[in-house]
Amino acid sequence: MIVKYHANALQFLKDAEILFNNASYGHSYALLVLGFEEWAKTSIGFELLTGFRKGIDMETRDLLKEHTLKHEIGLASFMYILRIILLEESEMKTEHQQLGKRLKKGEITEKNFEEEFLRLVQQDKSNAAKTYLRFHQGALKDWSNNRRFLNDRKLSGLYVDVNKRSIASPQDVFSEEEVKQDLLDFKMIVTSTNGFIEILKDPQRSERFIEELVQWGKASK
Repeated sequence: MIVKYHANALQFLKDAEILFNNASYGHSYALLVLGFEEWAKTSIGFELLTGFRKGIDMETRDLLKEHTLKHEIGLASFMYILRIILLEESEMKTEHQQLGKRLKKGEITEKNFEEEFLRLVQQDKSNAAKTYLRFHQGALKDWSNNRRFLNDRKLSGLYVDVNKRSIASPQDVFSEEEVKQDLLDFKMIVTSTNGFIEILKDPQRSERFIEELVQWGKASK
């Protein structure tokens, strides 16, 4: 299931690149959002593997169908991955480790932790920190202000919008520069889990990997 979702997300990326190269920027963007929704489903698959999610119940079925819920899961998963990359490449590893210990000991609240974490990221000059901040202050902020943001933008990329003030086609709404950056961002998102997917394709490696995921899931509860 996870491998197929990931493969379909990659195909959306390839198709979006073709449309972009043919100056169809709105349609290209719409495919990127569809690809992001498919990629988000891989996170649900990993939750099933680790035991965080028990089988495909009604809630899980809703997650697999409801676009805004998939956006929420996808953004949360990618921001988590960005954090892992950031902590590996940060110029302030010691400060991050100390902050994590304070949270674990109960010396600070989750809210205080998030505020201090963001302050450290803003002081960090690494490329990973810059990427984290760009997503935090861009897509994540837009989505937090409007949970339907990505879905509305997807529809704007597909259809002509007619309202009292104007008539706008996808080509009127999306610029080459904007979608070019979105393509790069989605490529980063969908390839961030390539290593996991390659392991799942190998029967011998995947069996051990799934075992480790299940143990990690039990320990995290």
